[in-house]
Amino acid sequence: MGEIWETIRGALALGEEPKAFSTFEMSLRAILVYVAGWAILRAGGNRFLGRETAFDIVLGFVLGSTLSRAINGSAPLFVTLAACALLVLLHQALAWLTYHSHGFGVFLKGRARR
Repeated sequence: MGEIWETIRGALALGEEPKAFSTFEMSLRAILVYVAGWAILRAGGNRFLGRETAFDIVLGFVLGSTLSRAINGSAPLFVTLAACALLVLLHQALAWLTYHSHGFGVFLKGRARR
């Protein structure tokens, strides 16, 4: 098990300075982040992909920004992926709360102007 982990660490350049990443290591990180980001979004449902409310758009920008840090090494890879999963879960929880609680929905989304 230790050998497998060391191979993964080496291939993904875990613990190395971002300036030292090779093209291969950066490419592997990009593929991993793409697949993990896709899995996180699928697990969270496609709720924000089609409706594009203000919160959905903000989540899209935040996820894109956060995931890019995992690719370029400015943030730890697995910690960043966990943070993205947490953001999607929080987004789903807030969507559920606003749907099931009119008062919370008004608080979070505001009222329509006439």
